[in-house]
Amino acid sequence: MDKIIQITAGRGPAECTWVAAQVLKKVLEEAHENQLEVKVLQRESGQENGTVASALLMLKGKSVDEFIASCTGTIQWIGQSSFRKMHKRKNWFIGVFEIESLQIKTISEKDIQYQAMRSSGAGGQHVNKVSSAIRQRIFQQE
Repeated sequence: MDKIIQITAGRGPAECTWVAAQVLKKVLEEAHENQLEVKVLQRESGQENGTVASALLMLKGKSVDEFIASCTGTIQWIGQSSFRKMHKRKNWFIGVFEIESLQIKTISEKDIQYQAMRSSGAGGQHVNKVSSAIRQRIFQQE
């Protein structure tokens, strides 16, 4: 079964994007060691070279559930910033989350109803003469 995970630095500073890049490398290595097929669906680079703000990975294989359970959650890296040498903060956090697959419903054109509407009240020469809005209603049977 296909599973999708997201590795994200969130709104964290450059240090968090560096940690996200290191975690991405580690996840790719460990997935390969566990004979999982990995495909990078999306990768957004951080502001600094070699950093990752966010990445989406699709994983396939027999032990994918156990692998995802072992790597999801909030990850804390403790260390001195390599971007700001005199910065006092030592704790940096990123997140690794599983993305639930979406069930896409198809909508038939005959299930959509369009209705033109006109404004009412004072408004000059266009009142009751010009359609000024369209309402769209979708009827679905479940």
